[in-house]
Amino acid sequence: MNEKGLSLTELIISSSVLGALATISIPHAQALIARSYDIRVMSDVRSIVWAEELQFVDSGKYLSCRNAECRRLPGVAKLSKGIHVEVEATEESFYIRAWHPQGAAEVIEWDSARGGFLDVPEGSGEDKENLLQDY
Repeated sequence: MNEKGLSLTELIISSSVLGALATISIPHAQALIARSYDIRVMSDVRSIVWAEELQFVDSGKYLSCRNAECRRLPGVAKLSKGIHVEVEATEESFYIRAWHPQGAAEVIEWDSARGGFLDVPEGSGEDKENLLQDY
């Protein structure tokens, strides 16, 4: 007999295999997306660090700011969508707290007095030694 199409058994097996693959891949994809938000936050923090240093060279002081206010810093046209940032400046240093609600890390911190990132999120593809070499 010449059959066209799949039998019920073949459909059930195919559905089971696809379900197992989805069960494995979806959480992994979600973790990758969350880490990408953290990397975006770290990139914005680096931009703010450079802008703060330019601000200091130009005016002799660092600038405190929050979110959109940070556009007052030289070279910061805008922050990435959804990123929240707080910069606390003193006469000698500045401290940055930044996060994205969908990121894996609660908060990403930079302290210029302590030499850079305080804690690098796991899986960001960065380590402290590499980050500190840039600054």
